[in-house]
Amino acid sequence: RKDNLRVLMKVLLLKRMESSIYSFDTSINRIRQKEEFFLSLLNKKYDVGRIRLEWQKEYGKKYDDEIDLDEEIGIYFGEEVEEVIKDEEKKKETELDIDTLKEKTKNDLKIITAYIKKIEAVRVDPNKEKYKDPKLERLKTILNELIGNDGDIPKILVFTQFKDTANYIFKEVNEWMNKQSDPRFRRIQTEIVTGDVEIDTKERRMKRFAPLANE
Repeated sequence: RKDNLRVLMKVLLLKRMESSIYSFDTSINRIRQKEEFFLSLLNKKYDVGRIRLEWQKEYGKKYDDEIDLDEEIGIYFGEEVEEVIKDEEKKKETELDIDTLKEKTKNDLKIITAYIKKIEAVRVDPNKEKYKDPKLERLKTILNELIGNDGDIPKILVFTQFKDTANYIFKEVNEWMNKQSDPRFRRIQTEIVTGDVEIDTKERRMKRFAPLANE
């Protein structure tokens, strides 16, 4: 099971990286937070029962219909930690192998820190979620071509699998359009639809975008 979880985590991280640098950055930092929390529990030298209790108190257990795709990678990581705890519970020894687990967790954090440093290298501003993002720049170029023509401005729909990426694109594109000198950009109304949007609001936005298809 642990091997399957590791494969799933690798696939999900690749999907996040393919989706946007922002989503990948967010996922890596979520995993880092959980690693640091697990290490803090080990440093307190709790027994396995107390570690399980503190872990579940902090992160809980989500049912399938509650899982957000953006949180999925962190949930799988949490499940891997649960598997480690279960393995320790099955052992005959009454105490955890604290030193070994601490070394493994510290090694994980070294790898994660190395990835975070690579992400920092493509940040435009270290204090902001601004990146050297070729995919985002390509999207802006396409939007400029569609909106900046002399004809009617078409309706434009951008799909993405992850909520984090949708929020990132929505924020960046709106900021970019507000800075354009062409007044047509500022007259355009933009909306976002994610799992966080209330159903009534979501339906209104869908009908406004495609009234005939949503009658």
